[in-house]
Amino acid sequence: MRPYLAELDGARAVMFATTFGTTKLFQWMLHERCRCKTRVEDPAIANAGSRAEVRARMADRVARTPADVVVVIDAPAGRHTLPKLGWVYDTMAGIPDAMADQTRFTRVATYDLPGHGAQATLWRRVEDAPAR
Repeated sequence: MRPYLAELDGARAVMFATTFGTTKLFQWMLHERCRCKTRVEDPAIANAGSRAEVRARMADRVARTPADVVVVIDAPAGRHTLPKLGWVYDTMAGIPDAMADQTRFTRVATYDLPGHGAQATLWRRVEDAPAR
C-alpha cells in the first residue's frame, strides 16, 4: 500500500477491491496512516461462479458506492487464492473488467507492486478527478 497511500489523504470514503478476495488489511493501513475515520468499503464478492458474475457484481457495487476513490489491486501473479470462495484469478479478474467498462470513475494512477505480482490502480469519481 505504501506507494499510493498518500493519494488517499482527504478521501471521505475508499473502496478496496482485489482479485484475490477480501481483507481488513487495507482498512487498517489507511486508518493507521491518517488516524481518521475514513469509510472503507469492500465490495464483498465471494462465491461467484464466473468472471462474468464477478464483473456484474462489481459493476453494481461501483454504480452504488459513495466512495470518492476506488482502489483495485489486480494480482494476476499473486499467490493468494481461496478456491472455496471463488477467489481465484480467472474468476476475480471480473473486477478490473468492470472498472474498465464503467464511466462513474476515472483512472488516475497505477502503481506496480512487484513483491506481490500485482498493480494498484486508483480511480476517482469523474467529477473529483484532476483535469488532464
